[in-house]
Amino acid sequence: MKNILIPTDFSENSWNAVTYALSFYRKESCTFYLLHVIDVMVGAVVNAAFDTPLQEIDHERIAASETKLMKLYDRVISRELNPHHTIKLISETDTLVECIRKSVVNYHIDLIVMGTRGADGIREKTIGTHTVEVLTRVKCPLLIVPREACYSKLREVVFPTDYRMPCTTGIAELLKKLILLDQVPIRFLHIVKKHSDLLSVEQELNKITYSDNFKDFENSFHTLTNHNLELAVECFTESRDISLIVMVAKNLNFFQQILFNPRVAEISYHTRIPFLVLHEV
Repeated sequence: MKNILIPTDFSENSWNAVTYALSFYRKESCTFYLLHVIDVMVGAVVNAAFDTPLQEIDHERIAASETKLMKLYDRVISRELNPHHTIKLISETDTLVECIRKSVVNYHIDLIVMGTRGADGIREKTIGTHTVEVLTRVKCPLLIVPREACYSKLREVVFPTDYRMPCTTGIAELLKKLILLDQVPIRFLHIVKKHSDLLSVEQELNKITYSDNFKDFENSFHTLTNHNLELAVECFTESRDISLIVMVAKNLNFFQQILFNPRVAEISYHTRIPFLVLHEV
């Protein structure tokens, strides 16, 4: 049984995340927790502006949140649900990150799924400010579902890496548990700035850990030459049948260049391919 947390602001982007998650785990037993966060800072601003008692504001906002969650619940169950899927509703008052942190612990969450509008040319907005905060401050696997992502059965997964860190057994097992249940081929992608760039001894040893940890899966190793990491990933995803991009959050510098790079004019994977971020376990 998997426990999936899906924060929602009732937008179509968050609805896309809900439908994607339901389809992604359509064959598995799961509990989906739909979380709406009533930001305490918004209530404080309203209180200051209108001199209304904060408790009264909170009561009204909580009631509105619960009403919208019930409407969302009705929308979810109107779909053809897996009988082994359970939907639970959570309405919390705090900051988004704190509510998600508490939910991860209280409900033993295996995966957070968040919708985002995709790249719009501003660094912090490439995947959404709230998503960035959760990604960097909550140590739980995060599946980012961009606005144009439509679920289809996983065909190939790409794992961009610079091999500067090994693929630990914990990361490998987590990835297998979350997505590689159907023996999906995984492609490891290394990007270099010039053809003459060679892996160090440490990188070569780390590369072996990727091969060893996924020896029971179809896998392959690829190298592309490009000064721009983001464009290289775009080229690779366009040339293959890639359904998902996977990275490890710990490799922050490499990770930021691919996911947060502000030069997005020629990049489409931000808007169409889900991105799974794993944390060291």
